[in-house]
Amino acid sequence: MSVALSSKLRRRIEELPLPEARIRGTLLAKRGDGRLASKNFLIKAHARRLECNDFPTLQELVDGTREEQMAKHAHLLEAQVDDAGGGCPIGGVMVGVYTDRLYTDVTPARYFKSKRRNSPSYLLAHAQRGRELLSRAAAEPDTHRVSICPGWINGELRDRLRQEGYRVDIAQIEGPLQEELEAAYAAYLGQLGFVGYVDPKEAKSKREIAIAYKRAVDWGWKYAPHELKTMFRGIGTVGPKPRQI
Repeated sequence: MSVALSSKLRRRIEELPLPEARIRGTLLAKRGDGRLASKNFLIKAHARRLECNDFPTLQELVDGTREEQMAKHAHLLEAQVDDAGGGCPIGGVMVGVYTDRLYTDVTPARYFKSKRRNSPSYLLAHAQRGRELLSRAAAEPDTHRVSICPGWINGELRDRLRQEGYRVDIAQIEGPLQEELEAAYAAYLGQLGFVGYVDPKEAKSKREIAIAYKRAVDWGWKYAPHELKTMFRGIGTVGPKPRQI
């Protein structure tokens, strides 16, 4: 998401006590410091526009209310929210909520068939499942604050939770949630019949990711074409459906 960049806003961003980031094509870029903002919080200033992966956080930083708001909600328990499977061409996308244990659900592959990447159907379906998991975990706005991965698929969920009164901060999800969620996603793919899922975060190189992706696409066309996310990264970029000889 981006907004117009005024000279006043640019000055305020320059003054923020966050580390600068070197990003090609930007006039100014800053990242979270791990205290005021998660290390995956990112601001990118261009000549006339400003990009940010979480504008509510930016607003608090610019207004000077960030620390006050963090302290105000520090007494709440934490509910972590993350996703898995967005980069895999097979199956749906899993959402996980972690409080005292992991709760998961899957937005099925049928929601990822649209030719329009910005189609809202899968975002709404993902958000609905994430919200239901928080209810299952008994994590409500008056008991829990939410730390959530800033991935694009979680945008609708973040907005909905904030509208419902949750304290929501983007976060770099690590530890039990990430590990258990990736394991749960691999098990889900195993139920579909696919074995050999490679977590992109654990891959040693881009080549390994590309090989694993193509292997998954080839398997999908052969054994479960209905489980292919045909809108993701363009299935055609790694080859069309094989011809039957």
